[in-house]
Amino acid sequence: MNPDHWPKTYELVKDGRAIACRICGLTSHHPGDVENLYCGNCHVYHENDRQTHRLQETLATLAAIDAARPWWQKLWRKARLWPQRWV
Repeated sequence: MNPDHWPKTYELVKDGRAIACRICGLTSHHPGDVENLYCGNCHVYHENDRQTHRLQETLATLAAIDAARPWWQKLWRKARLWPQRWV
């Protein structure tokens, strides 16, 4: 896929004084993050389109896997009753 057609993974907010990551939802007001288009939560530079879109695809895959789990397995995993090696 051509990187020119990929949607932006960030948004400059508050008149360009903050950056909002569309991958994780974090908003950073740090001037260095805004200047470098960096997300401290995802640890990615948004100007690197290939890296950020690979991360988006990975997060979508993990969400789909988690959505496919049975309800009781999700509940047990949250309660830490289900052994991690079985999940």
